[in-house]
Amino acid sequence: MLKKICVYCGSAMGVSPAYTEAMRNLGKAIAANGLTLVYGGSHAGQMGIIADEVLDNGGKVIGIMTEHLDAKGLSHMGITELHIVKDMQARKASMIETADAFIAAPGGIGTLEEYFETLSNFQLGFHQKPIGLFNVSGYYDRLMDALRYFETQDFMRNTKTDALICEADPVKLIGLLKKNTR
Repeated sequence: MLKKICVYCGSAMGVSPAYTEAMRNLGKAIAANGLTLVYGGSHAGQMGIIADEVLDNGGKVIGIMTEHLDAKGLSHMGITELHIVKDMQARKASMIETADAFIAAPGGIGTLEEYFETLSNFQLGFHQKPIGLFNVSGYYDRLMDALRYFETQDFMRNTKTDALICEADPVKLIGLLKKNTR
C-alpha cells in the first residue's frame, strides 16, 4: 500500500516556470492522495516548492538531510519531520527504506544520482517499489531513450525498463505508482 512517496528533485529552480508549476501540482496531488512526502529536506529550489505545497495542502513531509548540508543552513525547518543523517549514502539509504514509491522530478546530477541508485537497487532485487519519472515538458524523454538503448545492447533487461513509469501528469503518475505498489 502506498503511504509514503519519495520525490527526488533539484535544489535549483530550473529555467522554466513550468517546472515550478509542475512541482506545485505534484505537491497538491501528493497531499490530495493522503500521501506523505519523503524528500531531501531542503528549503531551496524545487525541493522547497514541493515541501511547501504538500504542507499548504494539509499533507505531511519527512525530510532527510545530511549533517554537512544542515550545517550550511539548507534544512527546511517547517516540515513535519526532519532527520539529520551522516552523509549522502545514509541519506539515500534512509529515503529508499522509508518510502513506498519514488519519483524523479526534473533536476540535475544529484537527482539523477539518487534516481539511478534507486533504479539499480530495484534491478538487483533489493526492493520492488515502483519508480516513476515526472516527465515535465518532456524532460526525461532522452533518458528513456537511453535506457531503451541500454536494453538493445543487452546491458539492461526490458523487464526492468517495462517497470519504469514515465508520466507528465502528476495525478496519473501517482495513480500508476499506487497501482504498481506491492
